[in-house]
Amino acid sequence: MGIQKLNLKSYIQRLLNLKKHSKFTFIFLLFVLIICAAFYTVLTQNESTVFATSNQIGIAQDNLIATEQMQKVSAQFSIDVIYAYVGPRTNYFTSGNPFSDEMPLNQLNAKSLYPSLICLNVTSNFEAYSELYDAKLEIYQIQLSSNTGLLENYTYFIATNCNPFFKNADSLELAVSQIDTIINRQQIDRLTGNFAYNISIDNHSLIGRVGSVGMYNSIPSELSLWKNGEPETITLSISRIALITLKGTETTIFKSPLALSEDTIQLQLEKFGEGFIYNKLVPSSQLSEMDLFQPPA
Repeated sequence: MGIQKLNLKSYIQRLLNLKKHSKFTFIFLLFVLIICAAFYTVLTQNESTVFATSNQIGIAQDNLIATEQMQKVSAQFSIDVIYAYVGPRTNYFTSGNPFSDEMPLNQLNAKSLYPSLICLNVTSNFEAYSELYDAKLEIYQIQLSSNTGLLENYTYFIATNCNPFFKNADSLELAVSQIDTIINRQQIDRLTGNFAYNISIDNHSLIGRVGSVGMYNSIPSELSLWKNGEPETITLSISRIALITLKGTETTIFKSPLALSEDTIQLQLEKFGEGFIYNKLVPSSQLSEMDLFQPPA
């Protein structure tokens, strides 16, 4: 016997013609049909939302994007570590307070007596003219960790325009402000970043700098990665954690899970004098003659 097809309209008509059903029974059955139809619609929709717009910022952070969806969003920039140094500083222990009119302090102390500096070479991986966005901003977690269990944690972003007519860098503040929906400021040492016009359009690169060198505060200087004694090893890790796009006044957040190995760079710094270094920038013969916190980059 073949299976007879019955559409929703004809089924409802048959219910209306069945005198033995009370009005209450009909309403109940119709309600069940509506619930089943709604459930089917949910099941047949796309598995998960791949982005959260600025109008959805109030939702739970873990729901911004599903892990499997982020794997389809390729890296928008390539980051190459060209230089890194962590070690004792022999000068610049204090600095004048630029906010002395607002704070009763004339002098600030260097954040760390063993500061860090990381120099990055950044290039674009996308074709700007094929993009629908005005600008893109990619965010990275950068960590320095020692074998003594200490950690420095930084957030770094790189941004450029996709539209050659995008001229107002101030409008990127909308995208930058969304970084706080992705990270916890209380858990990082510093948030910094770079914006450059036409990185992808002109196919050029820029140098970004991250680290605690140049940071000052009102409390005594810390020992940072040397707090538990001199470390034996220091490891640098860089992970892509999110992409934020800007179109007019609308921002879109693509959040990346840190578990994706292809989104993580990890390298070991080598012992150099009293500190640790990673160097692809300066000839080895010149290292002993220069301020290691001021490489020519």
